[in-house]
Order: sequence, then C-alpha cells, then structure tokens
Amino acid sequence: MTPTTSRSTTAQAAAGGVDACVRALGFSPRGVGEYILDEMTLGIEAAWATFEMPQPLSAELNPLSGARLTGLWKYSTAPREVKRRFDLPLSEIVSQGPWSPEGNALLGEAMAWPLATAGGTTGEWTPPPEAEIPLSDSELIVQCGRFIRHGRLLRGDRDLRIRVPIIDGPAYGLGKARRQWLRALLFDAQNRWRMVRILCDEPHCSVEAEIDLTGAPHGAIGSMMRIGTDVLRGLVSWLIDSVDLLADNAVPLAAPDICPVRKHLPLTERKNK
Repeated sequence: MTPTTSRSTTAQAAAGGVDACVRALGFSPRGVGEYILDEMTLGIEAAWATFEMPQPLSAELNPLSGARLTGLWKYSTAPREVKRRFDLPLSEIVSQGPWSPEGNALLGEAMAWPLATAGGTTGEWTPPPEAEIPLSDSELIVQCGRFIRHGRLLRGDRDLRIRVPIIDGPAYGLGKARRQWLRALLFDAQNRWRMVRILCDEPHCSVEAEIDLTGAPHGAIGSMMRIGTDVLRGLVSWLIDSVDLLADNAVPLAAPDICPVRKHLPLTERKNK
C-alpha cells in the first residue's frame, strides 16, 4: 500500500466512521487501516473492508465449494496456505452518513455481518420477501460475446444467493492435466474477484459463480445486489473464454500436458488430485 493510498484509506475510514465502528465491534488497530480481533484480521482499503481468517488444511477441504461457508465468506488460496476471506463493499453504505450508535446503524450491521456468519450459521436471519428483492430477470442475464449465461436468484427460508453458470452444463471426460489447469484458473479467479465464490462440482467440472447474501442486513441487500451483479458480469467476461476452451475436449490442447500447473495449486490439491 502506497503512502497516498494509506492516507486516503485513513481519511475515508475516519470520515465514514468506519474506524469507530470496527473498534466498537471489538477490533483493535494494528497498523494503518488494519485491525485484528482474535484470529480475524480486517483491512480497510479504498471502498472495501476485507476480513480474513486462517483455514486449517485437510484432505477433505475443497476450496472451490461453498461447504461450511455462509455470506460472502470464501476460500482464498496460495500454494502453501488457504484462508477464509470476506470482501465487503463500503461505498454505498458509508455514503448514508458517518457511523454512530444513534446514526448510520446500517454500517454497524454490515460490518457485523462477517462476524455473525464466520461460523457458517446465521442464527434467526431470514431473507426479505421475494417481492422486496430489487433484482429483475434481465439483470440476471450475462452476455459476453457469443456466450449468454442465465443466472438465477436462489431464495430459501434461511439463505439468499445469486448464481450464474460459467460452464453451461457438466464437462465430462476431462483428462487430469486439463482438470488441474481448469482448477488453477478458477483458484486465480476466486482470489482476484471480490465477493464471488466459485463452485466446481467434481468429477464433472460443472462450474458456477455465486454471490451469497445470506445473513446480510436487509437495508444493505439492494446495494449488495447491484455491486454483486456487476462483479459477476466482470468475472464471467474475464473467465469464460479460457474456461470454455479447457472444458471442451473437442479442442486439442497440448499445453496442459507440456506445462503442468500442479505446483501452483494449493497443497491439498497437489496431494489429492
């Protein structure tokens, strides 16, 4: 982070009352725009708050799944570690006014959302009625050149998600090298794109992108959906050509066999894939 960015981050956090808000939630400062609460760290940069927690490695862990994750929590991967990460967009929430216990309570509710869902549950939370969800069918259509993907809103009794297919149907019979290239690409995309959780269903490599708003304060759902659908469009546009190429066995590719990506996969993948 450059000094200019640091000053900007500090000024924005102070102006929006973010610093006072996170301290009220129990976080302690440990640097410019950085906080800690037990094992959870929080970084404030520009218009985002990023929460992270360590994730123990295990043979059963699949970082491309939503297992044991709720809200915007997802797995962030590196070759020798996996973390859980929650990226919260702040701009529209902070624009409603500085936080105070009597003022912009929505900021406090939004910043408490990652804490409430860190354990994978949401307590008594329920989604708003479907008629009050500000998302039209046309906003769920993602078009990228020749590709058209129809997303869907999934509203259950205790959950609320937007999901868009990236591979339009299962990809059967992919060789080991192609599968590893595909998973390495999906890990990279999940690390790069905020808010998005990528789901890859083995063994058929069915791939979807998901924004999980389960547990979100109702007053923030509209802005989260606007930002989340924009992020999904950007992700699909960035990813879909490469994914389509890797998932099509009819297209001959020598690169996956010549240049294996095994060392770039998380440690659990290298042991078990």
